[in-house]
Amino acid sequence: MKRRSVFVKPVSNVQDFTYLRGQIDPLATIIAVGGGKGGIGKSFVSSSLAIFLSHMGFETTLVDLDLGAANLHTSLGVGLPTIGINEFIDNKELSLDDVTTKTPYPRLNLIAGSTENYNVTNLNNEQKTRVMSAFYKLNTKFIILDLSAGTHDSTIDFFLCANRRLVVMTPEPSSIENAYRFMKASFYRRLRRFEFQLHLEELIEGVMKHGSNIPSK
Repeated sequence: MKRRSVFVKPVSNVQDFTYLRGQIDPLATIIAVGGGKGGIGKSFVSSSLAIFLSHMGFETTLVDLDLGAANLHTSLGVGLPTIGINEFIDNKELSLDDVTTKTPYPRLNLIAGSTENYNVTNLNNEQKTRVMSAFYKLNTKFIILDLSAGTHDSTIDFFLCANRRLVVMTPEPSSIENAYRFMKASFYRRLRRFEFQLHLEELIEGVMKHGSNIPSK
């Protein structure tokens, strides 16, 4: 797949804003699986999707990004890994290939999160950028990101870095409400990426404070 670079241009009465942020298309199709509540089946959906894709003949990498409470390896019948995404975050000398674990399923690899390193649950911007850049450069067909619950900045950023996104919920009021909050937080997080370039600071603050009841000028 040919990689495409897009560079920022000055804003001047533009109608097409697609080039406002530099970007590189990922080598793989990245699918993020998120949701606003724990215990709703995100890991089940992520692992099932990854197994299905591998059985279809696609090279697939499953990534456990539930930092601090990761257990995705159990869904695949893999023992507790000795190395995973935590070590990658903590050690700049490592690549994703160095922290990848084989699974019993052909063409399916796992980057686990459940190791003994618990110092990386709160990522700074530099760490998040390095992880997302590595995902974009990983030479595989599909990457499945199993995200943590809630609307933490790191969770939302990983959700938005994917080019395919799934929100999991159950038919319970609390799950549906949290799924709505998760999608709302994702929308505003993405919108904020453009607020300075398009001078949207006041509008965004009004939307977040008043919802749809934005005072007219």
